[in-house]
Amino acid sequence: ELCPDGLREVDITTDVAARAKTLLEARGYREDILAEFDPRLNAAKRDYSPQAFLAIHADSCIYNVSGYKVARASNSASLQEDDRFVRCVSSSYAAASQLPFHQDSITTAMTLYHNFMKINPQSPAAILELGFLGSDKAVLKNNRDQLAFGIANGVERFLQGSACQ
Repeated sequence: ELCPDGLREVDITTDVAARAKTLLEARGYREDILAEFDPRLNAAKRDYSPQAFLAIHADSCIYNVSGYKVARASNSASLQEDDRFVRCVSSSYAAASQLPFHQDSITTAMTLYHNFMKINPQSPAAILELGFLGSDKAVLKNNRDQLAFGIANGVERFLQGSACQ
């Protein structure tokens, strides 16, 4: 997504992902950052098997809505773990970002995200929309450390086995 003011989704998401990776690696975790169409993801083999898979995106450039979203694959092979992963990321991200959860705009494009079909079906997976590039621009541009902190905390809580209510 490219906004009329020149703000690009890829710039926001790549930076936040790199910051979250740095935080998680400092805590002793090994993290991979994958491109949208990364060659390490093979739909035929589905052999990429992370302990958790989080796709990080940002929503459209519109200005009449605000908030973040987290969802799991609609055809999840591990519903309980995927739901727990969503809860962990959502609660930690909400606390760090101070953005509202925007449930009403979770789409089938999110729940049927193409990379969910390329990883091991037993790997817990979720997709996170950091916020809207329009309404939430200030948060997405100026609070990237906090956003990354929320992601890192959510992933870590999940990996440590928290229920994340």
